[in-house]
Amino acid sequence: MAVAGRFIQTSELEDAIAELMEEYGDDVYRLTEEGLDVAESILIKNLKAASPGSSPHKVNFAKNWKSKGKKYKMLRYVGNSTMVQGPDGEIPLANILEYSTNHGSPFIKNTFESSVDEMAAAVVNQIKKGV
Repeated sequence: MAVAGRFIQTSELEDAIAELMEEYGDDVYRLTEEGLDVAESILIKNLKAASPGSSPHKVNFAKNWKSKGKKYKMLRYVGNSTMVQGPDGEIPLANILEYSTNHGSPFIKNTFESSVDEMAAAVVNQIKKGV
């Protein structure tokens, strides 16, 4: 029997399959990482579109959605660096907009949740393209 261009004995089939599956797993891992990059871009685009805007702080807020980098494998973090002056120092505007009892409306959470299907599809599509 020939597997991956080499002849193997029937007794070696299990090992040959395991080897091929390991290679396949490596490809899926790499493609998933690439898909997460695409998913991250989708979330950033959707957060920018959903960000409230009118005051200068809020307009900058929409522009400041960024990736936090690839510090961890199989994870992506997105954040916003816009700060506003509070009574005890600077406060992230995202916290005020998301959690404040006066201004709070969980648009970040809602945007993430409404983006999940699109982000998951992007990861799956990236895997399909590469396998």
